[in-house]
Amino acid sequence: MTGVSGGGFHVYSGSAAAGIGKISADGNAASIGPVGANDAVGAPIYIGDSPIADAPLAGLLGEVIVVPYDLAPADDMHKRIIGYLAAKWGVQQRLAAAHPYRYTAPVTGRTPVPAQLVNRGPAMIPRGPSGSWYEANIFDPRPMVDPFDATKLMMYTTGQMAPVGSGTASIGLWRASKADFVAWTINKSLPNPWTFDRIALQKAAAGQWDGKPGGVRLGSVVYRAGVFYLYYASQLDLTKIGLATSPDGVIFTRLASNPILSPAAQDRIDGTDVGDPFVIYDDGRWTMVYSYRTASDVLPGYRYAISTDGKAWVKSGDGDILSRPRRGLQTESHQVLRRGGRYYMVFEMGGSPADKTPYRNFLAAAEQLKGPYTIKKLLVAERGAGAATTDTLHVATPFLFALDGQGYLFWQGAGDLAQPYYNNRWDLFATQVANALS
Repeated sequence: MTGVSGGGFHVYSGSAAAGIGKISADGNAASIGPVGANDAVGAPIYIGDSPIADAPLAGLLGEVIVVPYDLAPADDMHKRIIGYLAAKWGVQQRLAAAHPYRYTAPVTGRTPVPAQLVNRGPAMIPRGPSGSWYEANIFDPRPMVDPFDATKLMMYTTGQMAPVGSGTASIGLWRASKADFVAWTINKSLPNPWTFDRIALQKAAAGQWDGKPGGVRLGSVVYRAGVFYLYYASQLDLTKIGLATSPDGVIFTRLASNPILSPAAQDRIDGTDVGDPFVIYDDGRWTMVYSYRTASDVLPGYRYAISTDGKAWVKSGDGDILSRPRRGLQTESHQVLRRGGRYYMVFEMGGSPADKTPYRNFLAAAEQLKGPYTIKKLLVAERGAGAATTDTLHVATPFLFALDGQGYLFWQGAGDLAQPYYNNRWDLFATQVANALS
């Protein structure tokens, strides 16, 4: 078939009805034309050869699905079949960018409802001025209602100094009134509702495990029994995970027994790095979902550890609770939440510099906190060239925030370079969202 390029498998589909035939490759727009007598309804089906001329297939057939004429699938089911075959045979990257299953394999049951971003708008907090602690990037948003004043919001973020890609990272605290934040999501011509308060945590002294030039990166913040638990990771080089606590959310003290999670400790070897610690307190147990790297692979999935006090941790499970769909993709910043008896993971996934797939934000679901998680749908993608914002090429570090019955989605976005993605400058975005977990 013409119109395809590259070796390996492709997904072809074809149909014939009322004298018109359609054939397409990899879920792209179909070629349409009249059919001959050999393509009429009821005629024999030839696979791998032609009834007219000796033209055998010069290739391999991996799998064939034949649907009777009177059971021809609707458009949604047709796309699900294409998505199933592409995922099974490892060729999702060949599907059209707009195909609903390019990045997630179809699952049984009801088709997920697309998330609706309401009034997406410009960046909420652009990266900072020259010389600031977030001049290069602002990311990892962790908003929460101020436990001391329900009319106020707090938000912790990671910020990175210049130069882009290698500057020192710190964790900062921002504040906003709830009313101002909600008003801004409705009318984004209003001023940025957030005010920077202070640096909550920065790199330790030289020689400490978290005192390297890369600094520290935020994982999650849990407020429980009058204490703020701030989980973080060292940045850029042989990362480990630590904990700092605070009675007021302002002044944090590192745990003396840090690091609380290391690649080759806590009852399992996870390669060379562990990072991105997202902690959830659920049903009397603390659970940490984290990413990892090995000597031969980068960010292939997520694993988990458990604790009785949020401080001493033991790795658990037999391996990944969510793995990327294919090699070349990377999974990093994430959030885990519980709604209505189900567990959800909101996470970023994109390609390595060699893979070139843009970073996007996805939703996965599971019946248990410990998984396994199944990728359900794309939550938010890049806006594309020509948009008057900075999230045109990549979006990452997603966070879902529920406030007075309304959902809000936070993320970071970049538009400087397709790759390497880590050499981009990133701004922080937020908007109201509907159907995020549907």
